[in-house]
Amino acid sequence: NLLDLVKKVGEKVFIPITVGGGIRSVEDARNFLNAGADKVGVNTAAVNNPKILKEISSRFGNQCLVLIIDAKKVGDNKWEVFTENGRERTGKDVVKWAQEANKLGIGEILLTSIDKDGTLKGPEIDLVIEVKKVINVPLVVSGGIGEISHIQNLFDKTHNYNLAIGTALHKKILKIDEIKKFLKNNNFQLNR
Repeated sequence: NLLDLVKKVGEKVFIPITVGGGIRSVEDARNFLNAGADKVGVNTAAVNNPKILKEISSRFGNQCLVLIIDAKKVGDNKWEVFTENGRERTGKDVVKWAQEANKLGIGEILLTSIDKDGTLKGPEIDLVIEVKKVINVPLVVSGGIGEISHIQNLFDKTHNYNLAIGTALHKKILKIDEIKKFLKNNNFQLNR
């Protein structure tokens, strides 16, 4: 069970742990936080009931609440929020949803471009720019990073310095030491 796994991981590693997926209530959030998670990520439950964001934030503090947004491009400078791991359309505009959620007390957003995820062809720069205009919380960008130049481009064009990298690391296309060297050479502070 996931709660037991979070407890075991929390006992073995000393890095912040964010748990996302299946958090449908304040009680779910409490259980994962009590099990050792530092943050909980919510997507589907928040889309279905935006008040859950305010409830979790009020109860445990916004520092532990991550809004997960899975975004798919549906037009020129227009993206739709998807749920259920990118399978279900919601009809919600990503930028408006980010703005609404920001007002409800989230601590950060994990923004994944469904179109770019796993492609290694670079992040969805325009999406990041539009979302950053309407929020005042950290934005973690996910989807598309495949080379150092993609990171540089993201930083240069969006001034957003939070990112998640998956495929490029798993497939050993990028190495953590290579990314750290780039960050150090460009005077970026590493968060550990």
